Amino acid sequence: MVTGYAAAEASECCYEAFEVVKLMQNEDGLDPNRVTLVSLLQAAANAGSYKEGRAVHGYAVRRGIDSFDEILETSLMDMYSKCGDLEMSRSVFGRMSKRCIGSWNALIAAHVQVGQPLTAFELFQRMLQEDILPDMITLANLLSSCGDLKFLRQGKSIHGYLIRRQVQLDLVATTALIEMYSKCSRTNQGRMLFDEIQAKDVIMFNVMVSGYLQAGLPDKALETVCRMIEAGIKPNPATILNLLSVSADLGEIRIGKEVHGYIVKQGIGSNVDIANQLLSMYGKFGRIEMARQIFNRITRKDLVSWTSMITSYAQHAHASDALMVFRLIHEERLQPDLVTLVSLLQAVSSLGCLTLAKEVHGHIYRNRLEKEILILNSLLTTYAKCGSLGMAECLFKSIVKKSQISWNAMISAFGMHGKCLEAIDLFNQMLKEGFQPDDITFTSILSACSHGGYVEEGWSIFKSMSEKHSVTPNTEHYSCAIDLFSRSGRLEEAYGLVQHLPPRERTSALDALLSSCRVYRNVEVGEIVGRELLDLDPDNSGTYILLANIYSEAGKWDAAARIREIAQANSLARQPGYSMIESASVQ
Repeated sequence: MVTGYAAAEASECCYEAFEVVKLMQNEDGLDPNRVTLVSLLQAAANAGSYKEGRAVHGYAVRRGIDSFDEILETSLMDMYSKCGDLEMSRSVFGRMSKRCIGSWNALIAAHVQVGQPLTAFELFQRMLQEDILPDMITLANLLSSCGDLKFLRQGKSIHGYLIRRQVQLDLVATTALIEMYSKCSRTNQGRMLFDEIQAKDVIMFNVMVSGYLQAGLPDKALETVCRMIEAGIKPNPATILNLLSVSADLGEIRIGKEVHGYIVKQGIGSNVDIANQLLSMYGKFGRIEMARQIFNRITRKDLVSWTSMITSYAQHAHASDALMVFRLIHEERLQPDLVTLVSLLQAVSSLGCLTLAKEVHGHIYRNRLEKEILILNSLLTTYAKCGSLGMAECLFKSIVKKSQISWNAMISAFGMHGKCLEAIDLFNQMLKEGFQPDDITFTSILSACSHGGYVEEGWSIFKSMSEKHSVTPNTEHYSCAIDLFSRSGRLEEAYGLVQHLPPRERTSALDALLSSCRVYRNVEVGEIVGRELLDLDPDNSGTYILLANIYSEAGKWDAAARIREIAQANSLARQPGYSMIESASVQ
């Protein structure tokens, strides 16, 4: 009875195992033996019941049952590891007089589970030194470590070892190999292994779906889920979480809604991980009310729930609501983590409130998070957006180990405050200190040069992207360079750069260029730009109006009249203005 309850996955059944032992002692006067204790340790491990697990350990010590029993000691290690006490697991391992493969596997698996894959590898090497050969469980844990560490060569070595030994791969080993290849950006190799297996289970499908999501291939991930359902395999909570991620990545709220309907039908909405993912998905789509409803229904909110709600508010200009939710976290006696604070700073930035920025800064210092680079970079940007360039600069100088993001944030801060020369100086200083500029660096510095009117400096930096830094300019960089020339009246050069953009991405750049043609009264370039804009978007009334104004201001009244006639013939009317003040006075 004890073993049956202990083997069940539900935590309620695990506690029933302890109740059975109490009955056994009280009613029949029977004391637990080694087999009973091993089952109780399994129950405690499955339920994560540290207190009960320690009580079993204490009983074993008092009765002298723990000495020289490999199975019991291994069960103790497993229990402590799953209950989060890695030190006690190591302690039990260290006292063992004879270590079997199961003991080594328990300790290696424990380090993999807590995110210490390198230590897991070191333990494996020690195990080999003691002439203990690995089994499939050892190799599966090592493959997981290879994936976490991106050790593709070592992972392929293990795969080669299995082939040389002509080991018949089971589901667990194959799943571990697929996961390793996916994490090492070799999704296709993982897919080849996946296709070779006839009898796949839900875990293998989930691993393949996760691999596609990590590789940025949500279409493939969705296709794999559809195959799983066609094979008659029922989705589990991990599948649901993957599907919600697919919905967000594809920008397809329809998929998310269908998954939500399935969640409701199956009655699994109370699962806090699923509820959090649903909340996050609706937040990404801007369905704030729906996200709030899901948030309110979560009976046992964890920090992820609160952070997801703050992030949803912050990303969609509900900064005041984000701050309100943050204040409620303290009433729940939860300690905000880095993600929570970064989302909060995003909300403060959108409000532009310097006082609130200082309050968050104070909270960071009180909780000793002032050395966390992620927080410092976000705080730097927040100060800049709240108008305090001085505080942003002081914070930047105080960062001992600056990251690429730190430099980018400060260059952007100088740019948004019109300090173009300071931005250029900082850019050059970054290069001297050995940092390689990335896409964001160039966007920030080119934008600063454009707004500051430093055309030659900006153009020199733009050319250096591919010539010196091996960075291929993207649409945003070309738009910055086009804006750089447009603002200074060098419209022919600006139009020449427009030709480097894909046709479907030219509209916004051409719009800005046409406005500059009007400012600088350049009819020739204005005509060319206007025609191209009308080819791309013939129903845009604004283009007709702007082109007609360019002709009018140049004294070409016939051309202006012709453009207006074309607009009228196409039934394109100018949108009339609307005044809230005038409307109120009429009422």
